[in-house]
Amino acid sequence: MAADASTASPIEAIIAHHAEMERELRRRVDDLVAVVARGEASAPAAAAVIDYLQTTILPHAASEEAKLYAAAA
Repeated sequence: MAADASTASPIEAIIAHHAEMERELRRRVDDLVAVVARGEASAPAAAAVIDYLQTTILPHAASEEAKLYAAAA
């Protein structure tokens, strides 16, 4: 992979961006699992997962889907 976004190919940039989103989602899910395992209130950690899905993952997926389907048509 390229050293940074300015030298990355489009494919490399997409892969890096998806990897970053995955890391962030996994971090939030891991936080939720840890809170539940400790028997602590899980609502804030669950809200963090839901918020990331609603504000980042789902809009990103919808945008990609619209662009890819249009390109495929």
